[in-house]
Amino acid sequence: MPVTKINSIDIESIDTFKKLLFKLRSLDSQLINSDFSRVAPFNSAYIVVTAAIGEALDNGYFENPKFIENFTLCFSHYYFAAINEALAGSNDLPVAWAKLLTPKTGKRLPNFIYILMGANAHINHDLSLVMVKMLDNDDTENVLRDIIRVDKLLVNSGNDILSSFTEPKRSPRFIKDKFSYIYLPMIMQVILYWRVKAWRDYLSIKSNGLRADRSQIKGKAISNRLLWLGKSMSQ
Repeated sequence: MPVTKINSIDIESIDTFKKLLFKLRSLDSQLINSDFSRVAPFNSAYIVVTAAIGEALDNGYFENPKFIENFTLCFSHYYFAAINEALAGSNDLPVAWAKLLTPKTGKRLPNFIYILMGANAHINHDLSLVMVKMLDNDDTENVLRDIIRVDKLLVNSGNDILSSFTEPKRSPRFIKDKFSYIYLPMIMQVILYWRVKAWRDYLSIKSNGLRADRSQIKGKAISNRLLWLGKSMSQ
């Protein structure tokens, strides 16, 4: 099967929720047969969560729906920017993103590892930066309640995320299919913990200024642990 070429993403044009979902779904079909196929499981999970947020926006779930829409769009732009940098062969990719996006040969790792690697990069590196950019000092407490509501949507999307990918290898597939009642809560708790840490990093940045190395070091350490786990399961 020929390798699909992914074109650079026009990030500035993604300025509505409808366009965001369209781009994620379009990207999903391109990633599978591309040199960036390892990103496909994360992108599929991203679609699930983003669609859940979009539905919640329509149903009056949030106190500040316009803020959440803008926050979600701004957050997604960091993901698309990382993809663009990877497509361009940039050496400036954050380490956590580079671990996932830099095409490499070698064993295929379990797909849940790729989801966690993407979540690590997007949460541990990007999320606190988006908070610095988007949160206004006067109404931080107010919008924080809506950010916590996103966490609840994320947890409630767990089963749909689990259904969005398959594991081609026997061992991770057996764990996913037979022990999802253990497997899924563990993954979701890890992601929620990272989101809480991102909030603390945001507060630290507000107090002490941005330390570029902090998120780089943390993201790299987590990526390395995930790669070790993935390789161990692929023996």
